[in-house]
Amino acid sequence: MSLSPLISVVIPAYNAERFLAEAIASVHRQSHAPLEIIVIDDGSTDRTAEIARAGRDVWCWRQPNGGIGSARNAGVAAVQGDLLAFLDADDLWTEDKLARQLAVLQSRPEIDLVAGQVEQFFDESYAGPLIAVPEAPQGGFTAGAMLIRKSSYDRVGGFRTDLAVGEFLDWHSRAVAAGLRMASLDEVVLRRRIHGNNTVIRQRGQQANYLSVLKSHLDRKRRAA
Repeated sequence: MSLSPLISVVIPAYNAERFLAEAIASVHRQSHAPLEIIVIDDGSTDRTAEIARAGRDVWCWRQPNGGIGSARNAGVAAVQGDLLAFLDADDLWTEDKLARQLAVLQSRPEIDLVAGQVEQFFDESYAGPLIAVPEAPQGGFTAGAMLIRKSSYDRVGGFRTDLAVGEFLDWHSRAVAAGLRMASLDEVVLRRRIHGNNTVIRQRGQQANYLSVLKSHLDRKRRAA
């Protein structure tokens, strides 16, 4: 791996005009370069595409609305880098996120992906239902918190496109089944914004999606056994 490998950043965006510029800015603030930023406008009806195309060194593709899994898959199909990262259009990265994770991948070639701590915060305009949000950063593997080798991602395959929610839980289950080796930083790498239009809030009636993910996970464990 070269000293400064190209990292491809995929940002799925649906009606994200309020937050997209901030998300892109958090990528530009990274201490690592070079970066490739790909925004997939997932059939937005607002100024999402306009804002994306106004960004520095941002490539934007528009597709009919297909959901976050479909948008991420479209972005991955266009990347050129050997390393891959995801960022939702309403979230933010901390400034050294990529550099810290890259250091792990370069020093430990056996590791496939690196995650980190996630800090959640309420947007100042939030007026939605009362939900519990941990005050302290939480560990865990989420799409926006990881940096993964593209070759390792390809071993797992893309995200399911039939799920409105839970698509990353399904992907992570498949990654574990594929034997990917994972590490996690103790530092915060992702700031997850809570607002009234989060997918998990918009789609809170889609519990059947989680049941589908659980069934697929159990089926894989049974086959492995």
